[in-house]
Amino acid sequence: MLPYKIVKHDQHHLRGGYFLVDFDSAPKIITNLLDHLKRDIDIIRSSVLRHRIEQTEECIGIIPVNYIEELQEKKKKKK
Repeated sequence: MLPYKIVKHDQHHLRGGYFLVDFDSAPKIITNLLDHLKRDIDIIRSSVLRHRIEQTEECIGIIPVNYIEELQEKKKKKK
């Protein structure tokens, strides 16, 4: 059931389904994609949302620790 009546292609629509597609594309493709979707009689309403990906810092990894050397140093300090 749609939240309200939508008129598209000279038809009144009360029922419909929703779907979400997550995709990556160049920004210049969006105009042609929306134009194609508007001409499709099976699609009542379409929209494209931009999802910004925040820049993340690259992980430098875990620095390995030589536990044997650490234990030997602690033993030397205790003596």
